Amino acid sequence: MDTPVKYVIDPLSPFPKRWKDQLGPLRVMCEPAEGYVMIRRPQAMPFCLPVAVLLNAERGEFHGPFRLIERRRPTSKDG
Repeated sequence: MDTPVKYVIDPLSPFPKRWKDQLGPLRVMCEPAEGYVMIRRPQAMPFCLPVAVLLNAERGEFHGPFRLIERRRPTSKDG
């Protein structure tokens, strides 16, 4: 298996909402707060996950590695 990609995010832009791991798709329900995000799988209860684990900077005990499936689309402001 390949080494998981370690994502770096811009703290001034919205946090990416759509992710995927070996179990299927994930949706981030809120912006990070105190180092955690609330995540939900389809038809499942939400759970909290450390941002570092979601970005593959740290290894999760039960989750990961994660893959970003949504990228920020350029806007007319991006010159």
